[in-house]
Amino acid sequence: MGGVFSQLMYMLVQHRCSPASLANSLTFVPPEPPFYKLVTVTKDDGTNELHVHFSPQVIFSPFPAGVKVVMLQTGRKNMIPAFLYRHPEATHTILYSHGNGMYTE
Repeated sequence: MGGVFSQLMYMLVQHRCSPASLANSLTFVPPEPPFYKLVTVTKDDGTNELHVHFSPQVIFSPFPAGVKVVMLQTGRKNMIPAFLYRHPEATHTILYSHGNGMYTE
Protein backbone atom coordinates (compact mmCIF):
# COMPACT_ATOMS: atom_id res chain seq x y z
CA MET A 1 0.00 0.00 0.00
CA GLY A 2 1.47 3.33 -0.96
CA GLY A 3 0.54 6.63 -2.37
CA VAL A 4 -0.74 9.91 -1.06
CA PHE A 5 -3.09 8.49 1.58
CA SER A 6 -0.41 6.39 3.26
CA GLN A 7 1.97 9.36 3.25
CA LEU A 8 -0.66 11.56 4.92
CA MET A 9 -1.32 8.89 7.56
CA TYR A 10 2.42 8.57 8.21
CA MET A 11 2.70 12.35 8.61
CA LEU A 12 -0.35 12.41 10.91
CA VAL A 13 1.28 9.82 13.19
CA GLN A 14 4.51 11.88 13.19
CA HIS A 15 2.46 14.85 14.43
CA ARG A 16 0.97 12.78 17.28
CA CYS A 17 -2.39 12.54 15.50
CA SER A 18 -2.92 16.29 15.69
CA PRO A 19 -4.51 17.54 12.47
CA ALA A 20 -3.77 21.15 13.49
CA SER A 21 -0.07 20.42 13.91
CA LEU A 22 0.02 18.60 10.57
CA ALA A 23 -1.79 21.45 8.81
CA ASN A 24 0.63 24.00 10.30
CA SER A 25 3.65 22.09 9.05
CA LEU A 26 2.16 21.82 5.55
CA THR A 27 1.03 25.44 5.22
CA PHE A 28 4.12 27.32 6.34
CA VAL A 29 7.72 26.46 5.67
CA PRO A 30 9.94 29.39 6.67
CA PRO A 31 12.68 30.33 4.20
CA GLU A 32 16.17 29.17 4.99
CA PRO A 33 18.06 31.43 5.42
CA PRO A 34 15.49 33.98 6.65
CA PHE A 35 14.79 36.94 4.36
CA TYR A 36 15.23 39.47 7.15
CA LYS A 37 16.87 39.93 10.52
CA LEU A 38 15.69 42.19 13.35
CA VAL A 39 18.43 44.10 15.13
CA THR A 40 17.99 46.07 18.36
CA VAL A 41 19.81 49.42 18.23
CA THR A 42 20.32 51.58 21.32
CA LYS A 43 19.76 55.25 20.54
CA ASP A 44 21.65 58.18 22.11
CA ASP A 45 18.85 58.75 24.63
CA GLY A 46 19.17 55.16 25.92
CA THR A 47 15.99 53.84 24.31
CA ASN A 48 16.01 50.80 22.07
CA GLU A 49 14.73 50.72 18.52
CA LEU A 50 14.25 47.76 16.19
CA HIS A 51 15.84 47.90 12.75
CA VAL A 52 15.27 45.43 9.94
CA HIS A 53 18.05 44.15 7.68
CA PHE A 54 16.80 42.45 4.51
CA SER A 55 18.80 39.75 2.78
CA PRO A 56 20.01 40.35 -0.79
CA GLN A 57 17.33 37.96 -2.13
CA VAL A 58 14.59 40.43 -1.21
CA ILE A 59 13.75 42.64 -4.16
CA PHE A 60 11.43 45.52 -3.39
CA SER A 61 11.09 49.22 -4.02
CA PRO A 62 12.27 51.07 -0.91
CA PHE A 63 9.86 53.54 0.59
CA PRO A 64 11.24 57.08 1.08
CA ALA A 65 10.57 57.11 4.82
CA GLY A 66 12.07 53.66 5.38
CA VAL A 67 10.67 50.83 7.43
CA LYS A 68 9.65 51.00 11.09
CA VAL A 69 9.48 47.75 13.07
CA VAL A 70 7.57 47.17 16.30
CA MET A 71 6.96 43.98 18.24
CA LEU A 72 3.36 43.07 19.09
CA GLN A 73 2.36 40.61 21.79
CA THR A 74 -0.51 38.25 21.02
CA GLY A 75 -3.11 36.98 23.46
CA ARG A 76 -1.01 33.81 23.81
CA LYS A 77 2.07 35.89 24.72
CA ASN A 78 3.83 35.23 21.39
CA MET A 79 5.77 38.11 19.89
CA ILE A 80 5.21 39.00 16.24
CA PRO A 81 7.02 41.70 14.27
CA ALA A 82 4.97 44.39 12.55
CA PHE A 83 6.55 46.32 9.68
CA LEU A 84 5.35 49.83 8.87
CA TYR A 85 6.20 51.11 5.41
CA ARG A 86 5.42 54.82 5.12
CA HIS A 87 5.05 56.76 1.91
CA PRO A 88 4.58 60.55 2.06
CA GLU A 89 1.94 60.53 -0.70
CA ALA A 90 -0.12 57.67 0.73
CA THR A 91 -3.82 58.27 1.30
CA HIS A 92 -4.72 54.79 2.53
CA THR A 93 -3.33 52.21 4.92
CA ILE A 94 -3.00 48.54 4.02
CA LEU A 95 -2.77 46.05 6.87
CA TYR A 96 -1.44 42.63 5.92
CA SER A 97 -0.79 39.64 8.14
CA HIS A 98 0.24 36.22 6.92
CA GLY A 99 -1.41 34.69 9.95
CA ASN A 100 1.31 32.42 11.27
CA GLY A 101 4.19 34.81 11.73
CA MET A 102 6.03 34.47 15.01
CA TYR A 103 9.34 35.90 16.14
CA THR A 104 11.95 33.58 17.58
CA GLU A 105 15.43 34.58 18.58
